[in-house]
Amino acid sequence: MNILIVDDDFIIRECLQEFFKMSGKFSIVAVAEEGNNALSKMKESKFDILLTDINMPNGMGGFELIEKTNDVSCILAFSGNSENAEKAKLDLKIKKFYQKPITNPKKFIEEVIEEFKK
Repeated sequence: MNILIVDDDFIIRECLQEFFKMSGKFSIVAVAEEGNNALSKMKESKFDILLTDINMPNGMGGFELIEKTNDVSCILAFSGNSENAEKAKLDLKIKKFYQKPITNPKKFIEEVIEEFKK
């Protein structure tokens, strides 16, 4: 499996990348700081899972990125803003929405893998 993690918060992005790498379940664990950068990475590599933050004010946000994404079989979203949760539930491309903060990385990775398998 290959995963692309998109988040404008450097610490969250880097921590999630390390957690997913350490799981040993992913061939590629790539990161991007906003939607435009993510689209460029998707042109370079094929990803099975897109895990994107919704609210990224310094570039293309998560909803716009999702709208422009066609080649990823599993799109998951997360945000610290609870208002985004309701909007994400209406987006048919999003398989699941997660509320930040991610407090149990091991469980979170297991859930991401399960969503991909569905």
